[in-house]
Amino acid sequence: MLRGTDGGFTLRYERDEAVVSGQKGERTVRGERVELLSDLLEARHDGHRLLCDVADTGAFMRVVEAVRTAPDPRGVGGDHVRWRGAGGEHHPVVHDVAAWCERVARAAHVHRARRTLDDPVLIGADGARAQGVGATFDA
Repeated sequence: MLRGTDGGFTLRYERDEAVVSGQKGERTVRGERVELLSDLLEARHDGHRLLCDVADTGAFMRVVEAVRTAPDPRGVGGDHVRWRGAGGEHHPVVHDVAAWCERVARAAHVHRARRTLDDPVLIGADGARAQGVGATFDA
C-alpha cells in the first residue's frame, strides 16, 4: 500500500490486481500471473532476458534483508486466534489480518511506530514472542 497527497496504490498480489485511487475516484487494474519458473527454464533454452532478473530486485532484497535482521516478532494474543479443523488439519487462524495490515500501512505513512497503534494483534496481547507456529490469516 502506498499513500500520497493526491491518491494511493494498493497491490492485492493474491488476486493479481492493483487498486489506484485519487481525486477522480478509484479503479482496479487486473493483471495476469506469469510463472517465473517457466520463464527461467525458457530463458535457459532460448537466452531471452528474464522477466524478473536478480539484478533488478535490489529494493526487494533490501526489504528481505531488513526483515531477516529485525528483532523477532511478538506473539499474537490468544483472543485474536481461533483454531479450525481436526487432527492433521488443526490449525490457527488469525482474524482481521487484512484490516490490521492496512492500519499498519496507513500508520507507516504518517511515520508512526508499530507499537504506537495499541494493536493487540500486532504487538501481542500477552507480550510473548512468536512460537513459530504457522497460522492462516483470515481477512
